[in-house]
Amino acid sequence: MPTPPSVRPDGHGVWAAQARTVPFFLEYDTGTERPLSRLVDKLDGYTDLARVTGRVWPVLFWLHSAGRGAPPAPTPRRAG
Repeated sequence: MPTPPSVRPDGHGVWAAQARTVPFFLEYDTGTERPLSRLVDKLDGYTDLARVTGRVWPVLFWLHSAGRGAPPAPTPRRAG
């Protein structure tokens, strides 16, 4: 039996507006993940989760400072 994806988001929410809802995961960065690429590496776990569940939800990153988000963002990948 395959090992289930291992993701541990800091939060989960559902944004709702005008009869539409969008669930999302939250990664809350306090600056302790060094280097920043460790945060980006977490996306692989979310990709695996989407592949297994068939649910593709956005992952929002809250970064503790403007300088923390300076590197270019990774190219979004589709699960599947």
